[in-house]
Amino acid sequence: MLKRVSIIAIGLLVLIAILSACATPTPETITVIETVEKEVQVEVEKTVEVEVIKEVEKIVEVTPEAVEYWTPEEVTPNTGPEACVPVASLPKQLSDDYLLAFINVLKSHPFHGVVYKGIEAAAAFYGADLIDGDTAGAGGTAAIEMGNTLLLDKPDVIGIIGQGPDTRDPIAQAAYDAGTIFLSIDSGRSEWSPYVYVSATPAAV
Repeated sequence: MLKRVSIIAIGLLVLIAILSACATPTPETITVIETVEKEVQVEVEKTVEVEVIKEVEKIVEVTPEAVEYWTPEEVTPNTGPEACVPVASLPKQLSDDYLLAFINVLKSHPFHGVVYKGIEAAAAFYGADLIDGDTAGAGGTAAIEMGNTLLLDKPDVIGIIGQGPDTRDPIAQAAYDAGTIFLSIDSGRSEWSPYVYVSATPAAV
């Protein structure tokens, strides 16, 4: 009888334990990880170096230097007994390498020889270089060819003596085309050169 009561008691205890477990359940912690994808716009500030070039227009006024010219009173005393009178006013300071060219028809001729000596003296006085050619008495085509040869040296001035229009004008035209000043002596007045040698007046330098 006692054994039976003990078994019943044990059974009741087990039943109570089971009921207690059911009545007060043990709380369980569940961790839920939620992944959320979100698009975010990020503005990035960028520093850029910019080179700015400013053009400034500057006007500089240049005062031209005063140019001194030879006067007849200064030239004539230096021309010897001929007492030459200048037909043009020339600056006292010519540009560097100023070059004169002259076509002689015959240096050995008394008149032509004197003229050429005057040209040499004038070139030395004014500080110019001088080149020349001599056709040895032949004018016309020979003088024209001589002129073309001298123009190859690009003189500033080229001159002839004692030639008519058929020789004078082609040489003058060639000089004009080359940008060279043309002067003639005893060759008649023309559109190429306004200066005319006249034997009744003092020689011109």
